[in-house]
Amino acid sequence: MTVPLERARAFAASVDATGTRGSIVGFSCETEFVLPTDDFQELLARLSMAAAEQGLNDVGALLSTPLDGVAAELHIAWFEQTCGENLSVDLVESMHVPDGWIVSHNLKNRRAAALVAPTTAQATPGLAAAAAKVAAALAEVEYQWTRGYRRSPVRPAGDPVEIESIAKSVIAAERGKDPALLAPLLNPTRVLARAAVPHLGYRKDAAPKAAGRRRRTLPAR
Repeated sequence: MTVPLERARAFAASVDATGTRGSIVGFSCETEFVLPTDDFQELLARLSMAAAEQGLNDVGALLSTPLDGVAAELHIAWFEQTCGENLSVDLVESMHVPDGWIVSHNLKNRRAAALVAPTTAQATPGLAAAAAKVAAALAEVEYQWTRGYRRSPVRPAGDPVEIESIAKSVIAAERGKDPALLAPLLNPTRVLARAAVPHLGYRKDAAPKAAGRRRRTLPAR
């Protein structure tokens, strides 16, 4: 007999067309096999964009949001029938910066996502590129922290010391650029980052082990 230790989780960050609203949506499923599929990635991206466009912070509100005229929860139900696993949205967080702009970053494996809003209304190309690097570094730091189990799967993000350290390293790497131009990154208006604790799979129950080790017999080709 086996019992699940932890559901596999994934996150997606999106920014709406205005650039002033951003959202992170967290999704969980029974195993990791579903996470890398194109259909799952598309569903997750659509959900996070829907949350960003409406500035949602409630799971129930997102599930009732129509996607192509059909409630999001029905899209999830259809996907469950396809993949054979139970899926759930367990996190919806959004930020709104009316007088500014937001950049987002998703790790390739969707295990972490981040949003960063610099303290300026002007998104110059140099600042936008640097802000994107800060968001990428923040997502990676968040993921590494959770891999070490130093923090919980969902925690308040935006430690000022951590963000300042990341921003300074990005600014230092931007050689030849005016430091004052990148100053808004040192103290962003808002920061949001989420990452998943590594999926632990399944463990055996406490039944005594059988003597010896059984070898698995593979079928002949």
